Amino acid sequence: CRVFDWVAIPDYPVEQVVGMLLVTVITAEFHDLWQQKLQSLQNKHHYLNLRMNEFSRAYHLLKGSHSQLEQQAANYYKSMRVSLLDLEKNIQALAEHEGEPLSGIGDLILKLFSDYGSIQTASLYAITDTQKLSLHPVSCLGTPPAIWPSNPLVREALKSGNVTSIQTFDEDFGQEIVAVIPLVDVYQKIWGMVIVNEMPMFALQENTLDLLSLLGGHIADLVRSRTETNLHNKDVWSEFGQELRRV
Repeated sequence: CRVFDWVAIPDYPVEQVVGMLLVTVITAEFHDLWQQKLQSLQNKHHYLNLRMNEFSRAYHLLKGSHSQLEQQAANYYKSMRVSLLDLEKNIQALAEHEGEPLSGIGDLILKLFSDYGSIQTASLYAITDTQKLSLHPVSCLGTPPAIWPSNPLVREALKSGNVTSIQTFDEDFGQEIVAVIPLVDVYQKIWGMVIVNEMPMFALQENTLDLLSLLGGHIADLVRSRTETNLHNKDVWSEFGQELRRV
């Protein structure tokens, strides 16, 4: 004060100045903390808003798909038993011993697998008396590629008589074949093979494959009945024994 000729203040409010400084520092610190919390909440809000939009779109897509499935289920009234009875009537309508056992019914067989297994692309091959795959398909669903009999899935299905799929093997054999469903009758004879090339991944499950295996067995029994001499006058006990074997 003496150097700069300032007017001396007799009673300088030190406590007030220190108090104001403390209040200012505390307020600034509180402001910084509050801004950080606000920024964090804004980031969370932005993230949740994005997720909400994604869930909303997924919900509407799922709701639309569910409505379509309900409409399809309402329009589709045939049970598997009725479909198999229709196939049996078509087999009985064909002349006995005319052509190969699968001739004339290939499209009906693939339609059954398409209806109950959601199969999109497949082909039906007959099995020769020497238990080998025929070179040309009996019927096709869609435009399936040519099949090599040396494919591991085909070989395994011929060997075991069971349904094989890409889930059976750990190795990658390409995308040509998704599943192979042999048509095996109650006497373990393979009459044909349904080779699936395309089907939805949600349908490629154990329950669906078991259903297709059961369907293939019943179809094989009907194919076998076509080769019998007394197709229209089957023995009741013979038919009962066949059904008992299937069970």
